[in-house]
Amino acid sequence: MKIVVLLMLLTICAVCTDDANAAAGRKFYLTKGSFDGAHALQACVSGFHMASLWEIYDVSNVRYDRTLGYLTTDSGFGPPAASFGWVRTGNTPDVASTPGIGNCSVWTSNNPSYHGTLIELPIDWANVELGVQIGSWSAGTADCGFETRVWCVQN
Repeated sequence: MKIVVLLMLLTICAVCTDDANAAAGRKFYLTKGSFDGAHALQACVSGFHMASLWEIYDVSNVRYDRTLGYLTTDSGFGPPAASFGWVRTGNTPDVASTPGIGNCSVWTSNNPSYHGTLIELPIDWANVELGVQIGSWSAGTADCGFETRVWCVQN
């Protein structure tokens, strides 16, 4: 009887631990260094990859990695505001200057005639004209030769 109860408790504790880890969410960060469009895919440290907007869209379901990530003086435990970074779009190869479409030909080009998508968490919460709003994020584009930070998410 004691063995059965002990096994049941161990099973319950394992489930609780897994649930706690899942609730904590995957980590994400904005790189401290800057990269052009052709080097964005290599920007993230091992165990992380360049994030798609849809992987970090809801910032309440991910945790900001303060050790790896760029910080501002009022970041607290969250991501910095007003800090653009390249982000994957989920699109096919494209170079358009439309947010969500342009992706520096799937992050293989630094041609200044091509464009890639950038996102940031806005700092001016009252101004809705900061760019294209996608949920909490503001989106824009930059030419692929532009060097900026990259949004990364845990594998």
